[in-house]
Amino acid sequence: MKFCDEINATQFKRNWYKSYDFSILKNPISNIIHHIKELDRQNIFVDEMIMFFDNVEFRPLYVTKNIETILGYSQDQFLDWGKDALLKIGAFEESEFWNNFNAWQNDFMEIEFETEKNENTLRFFCGGLTYRHNDGGKKKFLFSGEHPIGENKVMPDCHLSRLKDISHILKGDNYWVYFEKFNDLEHISKFYSSEGASDYAISKREKEVLNLIASGKDSKEVAEDLFISLETVKTHRKKMINRFKAKDTSSLIQICKLCDLI
Repeated sequence: MKFCDEINATQFKRNWYKSYDFSILKNPISNIIHHIKELDRQNIFVDEMIMFFDNVEFRPLYVTKNIETILGYSQDQFLDWGKDALLKIGAFEESEFWNNFNAWQNDFMEIEFETEKNENTLRFFCGGLTYRHNDGGKKKFLFSGEHPIGENKVMPDCHLSRLKDISHILKGDNYWVYFEKFNDLEHISKFYSSEGASDYAISKREKEVLNLIASGKDSKEVAEDLFISLETVKTHRKKMINRFKAKDTSSLIQICKLCDLI
């Protein structure tokens, strides 16, 4: 995680993620916080907030200063609130979201790998978590995180959460959660929403369709490339848009890219 001195500020702001790795699986959390603060001083973060939480005392250890431009609360104010920080910004007013999230996570954590390897990683993306703006309005976020999980299935003492403002690409008040669990031998996943559960967020065929659309091809060209009917392409696209509560195809592509699905 070294700063690229040889490239100019504009290039760095566009490509900073190539020089920094925020995975707590690979780096001590103290190092990650140090580098987050370094990037924060350079105003790198725009529409994505990064929060570190102490899981034992459930208090924020750090939040990027763009919380002020996104939610209207100052960095110092949020940290001073301590254990009440998330209550102050209304995160836990979304009781249905958190109740479902916890139930879905507990259900997912019970799924076992077929191998004997117990240590694994839990990774998740939650689309539609709502926080209250200081002016009374509401913002919707893609809430994502990654945790190493051992045999006892206990979360680590600290965790990093990334919150991307996606209010402009979500429709309605619905939400969904995509869980992944993996080790160096296996990978399992589950997609949950009010409509039910699935073993994947997008199928292999849906991924093929979406990748071609993202490359700039229209539905007719996608159908020809995949040797399927135009109606089938339209059906795949409509189902994915509905599943992710996206406003349109462009929004769907953005969401799937943010979740590393395409």
